[in-house]
Amino acid sequence: MMRPKSAVPAVAWTDPETDSGSYPVRFDVSPQTQHGRLSVLFRPLLVLPYAIVAYAIAYLVYPLTVLAWFAIVFAGRYPRGLWGFCANLMIWRARFYTYAGLLRDEYPPFSYAPYPAVLQIDYARRRSRVRTFFRAILLLPQLFASYLIYIAWYACLLLAWVAILITGTYPEGIRRFMIGAIRWLVRLEAYMLLLVDDYPPFSLGLQEPALETTPSLAPRDTSDTTLASDDFVDSSPASQDVVDSSPTSDVDGDAGEVAFHPFPERMQDDLRPPPGWPPASPS
Repeated sequence: MMRPKSAVPAVAWTDPETDSGSYPVRFDVSPQTQHGRLSVLFRPLLVLPYAIVAYAIAYLVYPLTVLAWFAIVFAGRYPRGLWGFCANLMIWRARFYTYAGLLRDEYPPFSYAPYPAVLQIDYARRRSRVRTFFRAILLLPQLFASYLIYIAWYACLLLAWVAILITGTYPEGIRRFMIGAIRWLVRLEAYMLLLVDDYPPFSLGLQEPALETTPSLAPRDTSDTTLASDDFVDSSPASQDVVDSSPTSDVDGDAGEVAFHPFPERMQDDLRPPPGWPPASPS
C-alpha cells in the first residue's frame, strides 16, 4: 500500500564494540505546529482502541521476556529473532504514548506503517548474565522514579489539552517535557523487558540530538555493525513522493517504491537455504 512520505520506525542492530556512546534506546517525535481542536477534545475516547491493543501486546511480551531471561542467564545472549520481535512490539507502546500525549494528531496505524514518531533500540550480541539475573532488584529505583514521571506527565497532559483547545498550539516547554518523559518511560520498559543491559539514565534527555523522523532519500551505510529498518530506501527522484510501508515487501521494479523491513537483512540471511539447496535431481 502506498502512503505519503512520513517517519519510519527503526530498530537498529549495533555491535557494542562500535557503538557511538549514546544510550541504546532513543525516541523522538516530529513537531506539529497546529493541532486539531476537535481531535484533541475527543482524544480520551479516540485513543481507547489503540490503548487496548498496546496493552494487550505488553501482556504478550512479558512471557517472552521470561524465556529471554533464561536464554541470557544460561547462554549470555538474547536470541536475535526473539529480540527483534519484542523490540518491534515496543514501537506500538511508543506510538500510544505519542498519540495519548497529544503530540501528534495522526491516528497511529495498527501496523508497522510509517508514523512521525521514531523509536530506535540497539541490539547487543553479548549480554551480561549478572545484570540480567538481578534485573528485578536493579529496577526498583527506576520504578519509583517512574511513578513521579507519570504524575508529572498527566499533569502536563491536562495543561496541554486545555492550551490546545484554546490556542490550537502545543506549548513548547510542555511539549519538550512530554517527549522527554516518554523517552524515560520507553527506556525503562526496554530495560525491564531485557532488550538492553545499560541502566536507564535518570534524565529526560532534553539535550540529546534530535533524531531523523523522516525517511532517508538516499541509501544509508548498511555495514555489518548497524542496520535499521529504514535502511532499505530508493534514491531515485520518484522516491521523493511515496513510501511503501509494507513490513515484508521488497523493492519493486517501479520507480518510487521503497521497502520497509522490520527485521535486519542479516537475520533474513539466516533464514535463507544454504547454497546448492535443494540438490539437483539425478538425470
